[in-house]
Amino acid sequence: IEKIRVMTFEDYITTFILQPLGMVNTGVYNNQQIISKLASPYHSSWGEYTQGEYINMSSILSAGAMYSTAADLFLWDQALYSDQLVSHDTLEMAFHSSNLKYRFGWFLDERYDRKRMYHGGAYRGFRSEMHRYPEEQTTVIMLTNYDCVPITKLTESLSGLVFGEPAEMPIFPQAFPLDDSMYAEYMGTYEGFGCKASVERRGQDYYFVWNDEEVTPFYPISETRFHHTKHDSEFEFKRNEQGELSFLGMKKNKRVPHKP
Repeated sequence: IEKIRVMTFEDYITTFILQPLGMVNTGVYNNQQIISKLASPYHSSWGEYTQGEYINMSSILSAGAMYSTAADLFLWDQALYSDQLVSHDTLEMAFHSSNLKYRFGWFLDERYDRKRMYHGGAYRGFRSEMHRYPEEQTTVIMLTNYDCVPITKLTESLSGLVFGEPAEMPIFPQAFPLDDSMYAEYMGTYEGFGCKASVERRGQDYYFVWNDEEVTPFYPISETRFHHTKHDSEFEFKRNEQGELSFLGMKKNKRVPHKP
């Protein structure tokens, strides 16, 4: 965008999207200006809330350095039913002309026997979801500044209520008798994307420490999957074809043997 238009990403977004749609409570955050009523992020650690760590938004820019409100996002949603932002041909190409499950920044699938396009966001305490059902012109938007909120499940449940589906209460799964040797193999440090998770154990308590700050207690529900002890969220250990472990998308650090 910046190379083609010879203007900053922030100026482009503001000039061609935010201002035309009247999205006055949306913008690109650069840690310099004061945003009135801007929410602060919170993490959970051992079930207690802690202040979210400082984020230098310039490090993520177009990947998530924007702020908004549900009302503003609804203005954007409504604009996608017209040619106010882009042409109908482009909208058709983006949403309806392919069997691909991801196009133009949207996941495309079906939910409740209806076509759905959606996307979510998650970064350092903040969570967001926007689920659009275009044939019904129905959209559910959810934003939260608490990282423990199961926002995807809640957004889907709210969508279901709109379409007459019964409400479902979350039920914590039963614990799985995980072999100690298997969890010992999971223990260690996983790093990637500028983040770190240290998988540890204290007595019968399983947990991981996120970025040396937040502690997430969990319990096994299968040989590879774990569930948060207090919140409705799951975590999974995976192996690639070479047998290398990953957790939360991050690879496990290889242990370097010490010389005698």
